[in-house]
Amino acid sequence: MLSQLKISNFKIVEELILNLDAGMSVITGETGAGKSVLVSALNLVLGDRADRGVVLEGCERAELTATFELQGNAEAQNWLKQRDLDDSSGDGLSGNSQCIVRRILTQEGRSRAYINGQPSPMADLRELGEMLVDIHGQHEHQSLLRSDVQLQLLDQFSGHTELLAQVQTSAETWRSLSDTITALQANVAEADARRDFLDFQLIELQSLDMSEQEIIELDQEQKRLARASETLDAGHQAYRLCSENEDSALASLNKAIVLLGDIPDPALTATIELLSSAQIQVEEAASDLQAYLDKLDLDSGRIGEIERKMEQLFEMSRKHRIKPAELPRLLSDLQSEREQLESGGERLNQLAIELAVIEKKYQSAALKLSQSRSKSAKKISKQVSERMQGLGMAGGDFRVQLQALESGAPSPRGNEKAVFEVSTNPGQTHKPLGRVASGGELSRISLAIQVITADHSAISTRIFDEVDSGIGGDTADIVAERLHELGEKSQIICITHLAQVAARGDQHFKVLKQVVKGRTGVNLTQLHGDEKTSEIARMLGGNAESKQALAHAQEMLGNG
Repeated sequence: MLSQLKISNFKIVEELILNLDAGMSVITGETGAGKSVLVSALNLVLGDRADRGVVLEGCERAELTATFELQGNAEAQNWLKQRDLDDSSGDGLSGNSQCIVRRILTQEGRSRAYINGQPSPMADLRELGEMLVDIHGQHEHQSLLRSDVQLQLLDQFSGHTELLAQVQTSAETWRSLSDTITALQANVAEADARRDFLDFQLIELQSLDMSEQEIIELDQEQKRLARASETLDAGHQAYRLCSENEDSALASLNKAIVLLGDIPDPALTATIELLSSAQIQVEEAASDLQAYLDKLDLDSGRIGEIERKMEQLFEMSRKHRIKPAELPRLLSDLQSEREQLESGGERLNQLAIELAVIEKKYQSAALKLSQSRSKSAKKISKQVSERMQGLGMAGGDFRVQLQALESGAPSPRGNEKAVFEVSTNPGQTHKPLGRVASGGELSRISLAIQVITADHSAISTRIFDEVDSGIGGDTADIVAERLHELGEKSQIICITHLAQVAARGDQHFKVLKQVVKGRTGVNLTQLHGDEKTSEIARMLGGNAESKQALAHAQEMLGNG
């Protein structure tokens, strides 16, 4: 329950603290006194979007704090505990836990939020708020016209939390499997063409028959042999230049010596000797070179084999735009893809079996849900009809109709939708709520449903913001009685203009707009005794201080 609401520098409120007890609390005041500020502040604390201009003029920021006692609200306590946001001063689920939600708003439009002192996103505030407070504004009953709200109220009345979870889980699993099957079917449809292409690539790659390490070693061997081959070529060419060719150095020297030897001139003797010496040196050099070349043992067949393989590797790597050493890895990847394509049909069959199993599970849970909803629809129809009779709608009859969903696919909310129908006068045909009920009637039907579903909801605080607008006379007395009855089951906070409702409050607060030093502000006072009597008299109309009005107010308070 909401135990305290503290407002600082918000709109026209400088400082306001509202301390609340269990039961029914009423908040009254003249029109425009600022009662709606309280609901606006609480809505913001619970995650509503903040507009600019909510900070009191002249202040840097507004601060809104709501304190909740979580006794009996296991859902909220578990939610906090799962997120490590539970109040360390409490003792968990034993009943003494407390939750403090704080929101800070700045003039610049920035916002910060905290749950039990820990920074929290707005989404968390909204999610937590749905477990703590149910706020009904002046037009909140209009939500009754929505089919999703109608089904939610029926399930809330029926206590379908666990059954709904089973249905939702099965439906979501079915949808996920169905999407997977659809995607896989599209892949299988293209699998034949892809399989043929993969087979062609695999034949090419498998022909290499080499591992990544073998390719690296082959590349290194080719480089090593390439260097040796170059050396051998150069040696043979040098040897040929020295002795083998007709134009070799040795042959040229021989020719020069013979030519000079035929000249009978002693002056050429020294020259011939030098050429002879050069001839001997060239012969020795050629001999040494031959010996060196003989030691170089190159397997020309091996060189050719390596060059053919490397050429094949480079051609394949260029084709796939990868390095030669990465070809074995590509082969492995393509083989895996080929296996997946081959097993696509098998996977489809397996998924189809799984889909049938989960659909059967869904239909089983959905059938139980449908059967329970059907029974609960009759119960809630009867009880709401009885409450309508007591709320000034004599002859009115309420009925919950269940209609099968058009889509055959599993739905997270089951196989049907709920339609609230009403007949406001005896003999009239039942029609959907929005077609026959006026705003006042919708408000009373909403109240009847709230009273009935209160026992089935973990929410401990309900706020009614002038939902009794447009109601008077005997109906106002009945509405007051129903609200007080609801206050015996949960905390009820009523912002009201009806004296009948105010008279039934266990706590009574009055909001008063005041102007102090030229500045408008809001003052909140808890009323007791004569103060309460005087306020009830004012709400009855006429002179609030007249003996007749006071006597009437005292009578109403006494009856309450």
